[in-house]
Amino acid sequence: MTQSFDFSSFFAWQTVVFCLALFAITYCIRKLIEILWKGALKDDTVASKLYSELFLFLLPLALGLIIAMFAKKYPWPVQVGVSYSSRGLYGLVCGMFSGVVYNRIRSLIKATANGSNGGQTVVPDPGPVQDPSEKEEGPHKDPPAA
Repeated sequence: MTQSFDFSSFFAWQTVVFCLALFAITYCIRKLIEILWKGALKDDTVASKLYSELFLFLLPLALGLIIAMFAKKYPWPVQVGVSYSSRGLYGLVCGMFSGVVYNRIRSLIKATANGSNGGQTVVPDPGPVQDPSEKEEGPHKDPPAA
């Protein structure tokens, strides 16, 4: 017996909202740390390297895992909400892609605000369709029979 798996559930609104929430929480924590710890972004210390290269990378993953494990009432996609392990892996993956989702949504909003079409191909309207039997008569046509 084979079980089919539908990936479209991972691209639902729940995933987008969860990724955006992870990005927002990570951004707030990052800004708070950078305000309180002035040496957080200096490249010459080991602590700042750990912060910028390890902590900032692992924070959204950890937040995704923790929130996914404890947020039982969140409207998870059907395949994800069945167990702790599936929600945990979903949280890790959403945490990893939270920055990508944020940047994509941000670029779509900017494109819409600027009047751009967001990279979509625009097909011009061909105008009204004329019935072939109603073609205009020209010099090449015979006059109607009387």
